[in-house]
Amino acid sequence: MNLAGGILLAMFLGVLPGMIAQRKGRCFVDWWLYGMALFAVALTHSLLLRPQQTRCIHKGVFLLATGQREGLEYFSGATPHFLASLASLAIWPLVGVVALLTGSGGPDAVSDVLASVCAVLAPPVLSYELAARWDRAAQWARYATAFNWCQWALPVVAAILVTFIGVLDRGGLSSRVAFALLVCAFSAYGLWLHWFVAVRGLELSRLRAAVLVVAINLITVLLVLLPRVLMLERS
Repeated sequence: MNLAGGILLAMFLGVLPGMIAQRKGRCFVDWWLYGMALFAVALTHSLLLRPQQTRCIHKGVFLLATGQREGLEYFSGATPHFLASLASLAIWPLVGVVALLTGSGGPDAVSDVLASVCAVLAPPVLSYELAARWDRAAQWARYATAFNWCQWALPVVAAILVTFIGVLDRGGLSSRVAFALLVCAFSAYGLWLHWFVAVRGLELSRLRAAVLVVAINLITVLLVLLPRVLMLERS
C-alpha cells in the first residue's frame, strides 16, 4: 500500500470512532482525527466514553490559528487530553512505520521514522523543561495540548499558501521566487502560531515566548536531522 492509499484508509477508518463519539456528545472532527492517527485506540476509547457535552477542539484551533486568545478555553490541561493530542500526531510516525513494514519506504524509511518521532516528542519535552524553569509547570499541560492540536492548522495554511503562490506564479512570478515566498510565509506563520500559543498558554512575556520558540524549533530541527545524518554516515 502506498502513502496516499494509507492516508485514505486512515481517513475512512477514523469516521467510525468519530460517529460513536459524536453520539455521546463529543466533537466528530476531533475524534475523526484521533481515529485517523490511532484507530484501534480511538475506537476502544469512543466505545467506553460516557455521554457528555464538550467543546469542539477544532474550533479552539481555528481561534488560536487566527490570533484569538479565547481559543485557549477550548483546551484542557488534564493528562488524558494531552495524551489524546499527542496521539493525534502519531499518524506521521505510523505512516513511516507502515512504509517500512511494507518495504515501500526505501532505505531512508528508518531515518524518516526516527525523525518524525523526534518531531512529535521533542517540543513537549523541551517546552516542559523551559516552563518548569520559568515557574510555569502548572500551565504547561494546557499549553502543550493546545500546541499539539494546533499543528493540524499548519497543513491547511500550507494548502492556502500553495494556492495563493500558484496564482502569483501563473501571473508571471518566477518559480524560484514563488517557492522562496512559500517557504518564508509558511515558516513565519508556524513560528508566530507557536509564539502566540506560548504567550497565552504559558502566560509568558513576549520575549520569553520568543526564546522558547527559537530554542524548541532549533533543537527539534537538529534532532530531526540527526537520524538522517547518522544513516548517511553508515552508508
